[in-house]
Amino acid sequence: PRDLEQAVKIAEEENPAEEETAGPDPSAVYAAKLAEFKQIPLALNQLRADFKIATPDQVDEIREKWAALIARGDVPISELVETGKQAFVAAPNKDARLTEFLLKCVSNAIKQDDYAVAADVSLAMLESGFEDEVVLEAAGVAAFVLNDFDNAENYLNAALAKGVLGDTGKNY
Repeated sequence: PRDLEQAVKIAEEENPAEEETAGPDPSAVYAAKLAEFKQIPLALNQLRADFKIATPDQVDEIREKWAALIARGDVPISELVETGKQAFVAAPNKDARLTEFLLKCVSNAIKQDDYAVAADVSLAMLESGFEDEVVLEAAGVAAFVLNDFDNAENYLNAALAKGVLGDTGKNY
């Protein structure tokens, strides 16, 4: 959280007029959240190394730190997706890595039957003018599963018309 707060503060200092009207830059918030998330595997690797040379009285403390880091890693994924979505909406198609990340999130959400996330991210991307086979198909499948049949039909037909409807979408 401190890393996120620092990044937001830096973004606000660099753009003080923007702070008054729109709050912190979504791209800066996403970048800070991504940096925070990337620190978790590094810390886990350090704990693994520490565990190998730990004395018996240090083992429990290392295990507690490990469990805390694992739990901390579960929360940022959803936060990272949300801040990434907000950054994309603020500046659609400006960051290829962000776009790729969101496409992967949508694809994974469909594979994991997490249709609410798939719908949320894919609809935000579509509303920002981004139409891709993954996004159209995911929006259609998610809408269908979430009982939004009119939108499901619209998105799946749009994918079909563009010739990008995949096997998953054809099942709906």
